[in-house]
Amino acid sequence: EVEDRDLEIQQQERYGRIERSRWNRCYRELRTLDIPRYLKKAGKEGRMIRIARFRLGNEMREGRYWEREEDRRCRLCGWEEETWEHVVGVCKGEGGGGGTEEILGILKDDGSGEGWMKELQRRRIKSNVWGERGGRTDGWTDRR
Repeated sequence: EVEDRDLEIQQQERYGRIERSRWNRCYRELRTLDIPRYLKKAGKEGRMIRIARFRLGNEMREGRYWEREEDRRCRLCGWEEETWEHVVGVCKGEGGGGGTEEILGILKDDGSGEGWMKELQRRRIKSNVWGERGGRTDGWTDRR
């Protein structure tokens, strides 16, 4: 009984931190009480890591409030801040405008958006707008 109460308190504290987080605003909508389904499936470790990185916000630069504005720019085009809305609606050209429902569909806990994530990573590598240090490599320094 005491252990159950401790687990409940820990869960409430964890959800409180998620609600107050400035890092990943999408995760508030994605969190589950149970282990996400993509982690329950037997499969490739790389696939699980990719899905986790996207779901937790590590693959989008918008939450990096401590970095300079130019370091948060999109790795596909280099012009705007790399947000989910920008990448889904503008750079990746999904046509839906990057709405919340579209984004949450990609980040579902069943891992069904993993193909989209893999393709985005491939396009980032191919576009190579950013050099190793994060600066643009195409001669442009700023759009203004």
